[in-house]
Amino acid sequence: MKWQRLFNASACALLLVSFGCNAPSAAPTGTPAAPAAPTDKEIPPEPDSPIPELYSLGEPLPAAPAHYQGGDSIQLHEIHMLNPVEGWAISGPYVLRTADGGMTWREATPILPANAFSNASVEAHGVFLDSQTAWVNFSFVDQQRHWVLEVQVWHTTDGGQTWTPSAPLFHEEFGDLGWVEFAALNAENVWLMVRNFASSAGRQYTNHLFRTTDAGATWTPLVGDADAQFWVDVTGMAFSDPANGWVTWQTDPPAPPAYAVTADGGASWESRELPPPPDAPDLFEQVENCAPFQPNLLSTSSIRLLVGCFDYLHPPGEYLYASEDGGKTWEMILLPGPVLASHARLIYFDADHALLLGREMYSSADSGRTWTYVKTVDWDGQFSFVNQQQGWAIPNFNALMNTVDGGRTWALIEPVIGQ
Repeated sequence: MKWQRLFNASACALLLVSFGCNAPSAAPTGTPAAPAAPTDKEIPPEPDSPIPELYSLGEPLPAAPAHYQGGDSIQLHEIHMLNPVEGWAISGPYVLRTADGGMTWREATPILPANAFSNASVEAHGVFLDSQTAWVNFSFVDQQRHWVLEVQVWHTTDGGQTWTPSAPLFHEEFGDLGWVEFAALNAENVWLMVRNFASSAGRQYTNHLFRTTDAGATWTPLVGDADAQFWVDVTGMAFSDPANGWVTWQTDPPAPPAYAVTADGGASWESRELPPPPDAPDLFEQVENCAPFQPNLLSTSSIRLLVGCFDYLHPPGEYLYASEDGGKTWEMILLPGPVLASHARLIYFDADHALLLGREMYSSADSGRTWTYVKTVDWDGQFSFVNQQQGWAIPNFNALMNTVDGGRTWALIEPVIGQ
């Protein structure tokens, strides 16, 4: 998942032998990978006349012309399902929609930035609130092989038929790797974090945080380069209401796992440290690099997150941290042995029912206090579940798979563009 992208890059060498990081995993026996999209249709041709730099700010524009024909096979990179039939997906620079559970898709891509048309490394980033409402941004590689973020946010309220561009957001994030992360609370309140990683600066992380309260028409900068508190590798961002939110990160060792909370929508943040688990009171002293991941805010006071420590030769165990008083006190639950907090996907459907997804899959019916083994797979996937039984995954062999029994069995889907 995107919050783990920088961790995966930095830890890949250590993980390769033990866990197969970035090593291609074979598809299940007899299961072919979904065919890739035709290479001659990956990037649209450069238009005869450049698109105006600022477009028509505040005025909806039609979606970009179609880049595929009906029946074309497509390779999805991210999937975000909303219910058993409706959902969104991203395929490189393209935004797609489905209304039949992922079998067929139609394009819903905004018009790409003018300077991206001749570039082969364009990525879309988005957040999808419902079948009609979404926000999308693009990043691409410039001629110096640096990631460039055109931080202009495109917003749709009609399922991608039209998109309204925001004014460009000022930021100073340029480096080896850059992208944006979104957190959408409702149709009006959305947060956007501009992420940057620069290896030439000694593995430096910086993040700019913006917020909109008018559905994306205007964006307010909240955190920028002057806030050294956010020069970290962010591992999660979540908001329970327009005022209260959490950000977790991986700190530079030696330091206990840390996070920050806001009570004013992100204008100011209070940093906090997590206590060690009672069964390992000196854990954070013995293992210098421990971090929290994926804060799940069930309410302003009810919090769930994962905590993992990076000691690959002698793993000390991974934990679920649970709080019912906004983080003042914590209950720590040791996770099943194979689970890696940095790689697992934690999903809560309500206060009791949750899934823990990765190569080892587990379910819980008591808020995570106990976990029931579900399935072991030989692939790493990006997951999207709409309830505890029905979900989708894009494995690292680039197929699309679906489950209707909570991950116990998976069926291959070969997605195509609808006729």
